[in-house]
Amino acid sequence: MTTSTLASSDAGGSDEPKILRRLREKLLALSYPEFQRCLQHLLEAMGYADVAATGRIRRRGRNLDGGVDLVAWLQAGVTRFRIVAQAKQLTEPVQKRSVDELRGAALRLDARQGLIMTTAGVSPVARAAAASVPTTPIRLIDGTELAELMVRYSVGVIRDEHGIALDEDYWRRLSPFPQPPASDRSLGKAAQPAPDTWEGGTSLDEPDAAPALRVHITVALVKTDDHKRRKER
Repeated sequence: MTTSTLASSDAGGSDEPKILRRLREKLLALSYPEFQRCLQHLLEAMGYADVAATGRIRRRGRNLDGGVDLVAWLQAGVTRFRIVAQAKQLTEPVQKRSVDELRGAALRLDARQGLIMTTAGVSPVARAAAASVPTTPIRLIDGTELAELMVRYSVGVIRDEHGIALDEDYWRRLSPFPQPPASDRSLGKAAQPAPDTWEGGTSLDEPDAAPALRVHITVALVKTDDHKRRKER
């Protein structure tokens, strides 16, 4: 198993703070579907059952479930509860709108609780909104706590003789293809979708796109030449 061991940044010998920073960097570098899969693995490691993604492929915009990215179940004795979650791959704080949106989806889907899991922070107004309706609580997990949970449940990290280390094999399996860097992460905006995550249209990165484009251009040129010959006659 390949690891990337990180040197300690604390006098006491703990390397966890550096691990937390590296984990957040790793999460931001993922494509959105990969980010969802990582959170799915974390929820499964935490004991949630039947964790499933709803199929949203973009970081922005709503899906058919009103902003729900993951659905999971929690068993408590003989009772089974549905949990809905949003995956927020952001560098700017989560706002109240996301809390309201997820709570509405939780009510529609008869979910006992909602989770918002983000790589960024959470605004004070959003925190207040999350606690305002005890009957449908929304649990907010910011970027620091998200990384802490990954360390606690050994998702994306391992422990060796040197301490806590990134599990590079895990991240390699999660990201089989390299993703281009998002240009606006430093501006505090949501990371932009990779070329294969845009809805609608055909990406030139797709295998069949270039041949189709060449056929289209060839047909256009033939039509133009035929029109010129008719005018000359």
